[in-house]
Amino acid sequence: PAPPPTPVVEKAEDARIVLVVGDFMAGGLADGLREAYAERADVVVVDRANGSSGFVRDDFYDWPAAIGGILDDVGPDVVVAMIGSNDRQQMALSQGRVEKLTPEWNEAYERLVEAFAEAVGNRRLPLIWVGQPSFKFSSMSADMLALNDVYRAAAESVGGEFVDIWD
Repeated sequence: PAPPPTPVVEKAEDARIVLVVGDFMAGGLADGLREAYAERADVVVVDRANGSSGFVRDDFYDWPAAIGGILDDVGPDVVVAMIGSNDRQQMALSQGRVEKLTPEWNEAYERLVEAFAEAVGNRRLPLIWVGQPSFKFSSMSADMLALNDVYRAAAESVGGEFVDIWD
């Protein structure tokens, strides 16, 4: 027999809003947070993840430009970000396409991540940045370690917290 359904708890009007933003990994994180807070009337989780997004392809979705409007629309009490798993690719810069994790790529990427974090920090909202996990392929895991350093620095620069999920 199937387990009984979890009772639906009506959220309070003054419930704290946890905004989750990022890529497909953030979508899974939002699902987990929603489940974790399902029985709490004082917390509501809002998922604004965009599965195929990242920082590299602003022609697809521009997180630094979009985050301000999302913050204004949702009015969160805390922002949880998990972005980057789609960013292991070339970036189009003024000098043309540059390969991932080259000095030019790193400099441009850091500026994008910092702009995103500053948009949250300038509104004096708590930012919790969840790092990227390890992946099956060692080269992908190595890239994620490098990107996690960028996310940690950006989060901490605006008084946020970086959550290292590596272990």
